[in-house]
Amino acid sequence: MVNGQMQRSVTSARSLSLPESVWPYRLLTLVVVLSVWEVYARIEGSPLTFPAFSAVAVALGELVQSPELWQATWTTLQSFLLGFPIGVAIGILSALSLPCRPSWLDCLVSTSDCY
Repeated sequence: MVNGQMQRSVTSARSLSLPESVWPYRLLTLVVVLSVWEVYARIEGSPLTFPAFSAVAVALGELVQSPELWQATWTTLQSFLLGFPIGVAIGILSALSLPCRPSWLDCLVSTSDCY
């Protein structure tokens, strides 16, 4: 009897699941969103406040070909590679120091004056 119940639940779960290939729906959604973006930008008419998708794509293509994007990306990556380990180290040291000073922790969570 348990096998029969499990078989029914698996069958009902399969009937409620998404279609096996959701890529056509995702592609259709992307095309619709980009089309609405393009049409709205052309109706609105101001490229400064709402640029068209075609203009954004052209600008992105030009930016990828210029060395400025890659220089800015490297600068950002350097900051991340330096700052992230420092932040992790400070976080770990802070977490390790909390159990050593319970009175300090009590002052953080209590509403009364600790000093």
